[in-house]
Amino acid sequence: MYIAECAPSHQRGKLVTTNNIFITGGQFVASIVAGIFSYDYNNGWRYVFSYFLLFKNLFHIKKNNLPVLN
Repeated sequence: MYIAECAPSHQRGKLVTTNNIFITGGQFVASIVAGIFSYDYNNGWRYVFSYFLLFKNLFHIKKNNLPVLN
């Protein structure tokens, strides 16, 4: 479901804006990290892939601690 459909009306704008900022910011940080690692032509892709695996694993650990919504 979309945030705008689920959020209370008094928080809707703030939540949608925050979501868009985090998505855009994440894309920006990802492109900066990929640009930094692109200078190593032989192993740069391995560093980018390892960076991805680090955050994927952190996400899977943290998602188990989220509250269950009914």
